[in-house]
Amino acid sequence: MVIDCHVHVCAASPGHGSLSESLLKSLPFRFMQWRLGVGAYGPETERAMEAKLAETIAQTERLDAAVVLAAAHVVRSHRHSKCPG
Repeated sequence: MVIDCHVHVCAASPGHGSLSESLLKSLPFRFMQWRLGVGAYGPETERAMEAKLAETIAQTERLDAAVVLAAAHVVRSHRHSKCPG
Protein backbone atom coordinates (compact mmCIF):
# COMPACT_ATOMS: atom_id res chain seq x y z
CA MET A 1 0.00 0.00 0.00
CA VAL A 2 1.29 3.47 -0.90
CA ILE A 3 -0.03 6.53 0.94
CA ASP A 4 1.02 10.07 0.02
CA CYS A 5 0.27 12.38 2.94
CA HIS A 6 2.03 15.56 1.78
CA VAL A 7 -0.37 17.67 -0.21
CA HIS A 8 -1.33 21.31 0.15
CA VAL A 9 -4.77 22.85 -0.17
CA CYS A 10 -5.88 26.43 -0.71
CA ALA A 11 -8.94 27.96 0.95
CA ALA A 12 -10.42 30.76 -1.09
CA SER A 13 -14.15 30.89 -0.51
CA PRO A 14 -16.39 32.26 2.26
CA GLY A 15 -16.60 29.85 5.17
CA HIS A 16 -13.48 27.94 4.09
CA GLY A 17 -10.84 30.59 4.71
CA SER A 18 -8.48 32.92 2.91
CA LEU A 19 -4.80 33.64 2.32
CA SER A 20 -2.81 36.69 3.35
CA GLU A 21 -1.87 39.31 0.75
CA SER A 22 1.81 38.50 1.29
CA LEU A 23 1.22 34.81 0.53
CA LEU A 24 -0.88 35.64 -2.53
CA LYS A 25 1.99 37.74 -3.90
CA SER A 26 4.66 35.18 -3.05
CA LEU A 27 6.67 33.43 -5.75
CA PRO A 28 5.66 29.92 -4.58
CA PHE A 29 1.95 30.78 -4.75
CA ARG A 30 2.26 32.43 -8.17
CA PHE A 31 4.29 29.47 -9.43
CA MET A 32 1.62 27.07 -8.14
CA GLN A 33 -1.10 29.03 -9.96
CA TRP A 34 0.89 28.89 -13.18
CA ARG A 35 1.93 25.24 -12.81
CA LEU A 36 -1.59 24.02 -12.03
CA GLY A 37 -3.23 26.32 -14.57
CA VAL A 38 -5.55 28.03 -12.09
CA GLY A 39 -6.60 31.65 -12.42
CA ALA A 40 -6.93 34.56 -10.05
CA TYR A 41 -7.42 33.86 -6.34
CA GLY A 42 -11.05 33.31 -5.37
CA PRO A 43 -13.68 30.58 -5.01
CA GLU A 44 -12.93 29.44 -8.56
CA THR A 45 -9.27 28.92 -7.58
CA GLU A 46 -10.27 26.72 -4.67
CA ARG A 47 -12.55 24.60 -6.88
CA ALA A 48 -9.90 24.36 -9.62
CA MET A 49 -7.24 23.24 -7.15
CA GLU A 50 -9.60 20.72 -5.57
CA ALA A 51 -10.40 19.29 -9.01
CA LYS A 52 -6.71 19.16 -9.96
CA LEU A 53 -5.85 17.37 -6.71
CA ALA A 54 -8.63 14.80 -7.22
CA GLU A 55 -7.56 14.31 -10.86
CA THR A 56 -3.91 13.85 -9.89
CA ILE A 57 -4.78 11.32 -7.18
CA ALA A 58 -7.06 9.38 -9.55
CA GLN A 59 -4.39 9.28 -12.30
CA THR A 60 -1.60 8.08 -10.00
CA GLU A 61 -1.57 4.32 -10.52
CA ARG A 62 0.69 3.37 -7.58
CA LEU A 63 -1.12 5.54 -5.04
CA ASP A 64 -3.67 3.78 -2.84
CA ALA A 65 -4.75 6.75 -0.73
CA ALA A 66 -4.04 10.38 0.03
CA VAL A 67 -4.51 12.33 3.24
CA VAL A 68 -5.28 16.04 2.83
CA LEU A 69 -4.52 18.29 5.80
CA ALA A 70 -4.97 22.04 6.11
CA ALA A 71 -3.07 24.39 8.41
CA ALA A 72 -5.33 26.95 10.03
CA HIS A 73 -4.12 30.30 11.35
CA VAL A 74 -5.96 33.32 12.66
CA VAL A 75 -4.63 36.75 11.78
CA ARG A 76 -4.95 39.33 14.55
CA SER A 77 -3.27 42.72 14.26
CA HIS A 78 -0.74 41.45 11.74
CA ARG A 79 0.24 38.55 13.98
CA HIS A 80 -0.38 34.90 13.14
CA SER A 81 -1.43 32.45 15.81
CA LYS A 82 -2.56 28.87 15.38
CA CYS A 83 -6.23 28.18 15.81
CA PRO A 84 -7.06 26.00 18.80
CA GLY A 85 -8.03 22.45 17.91
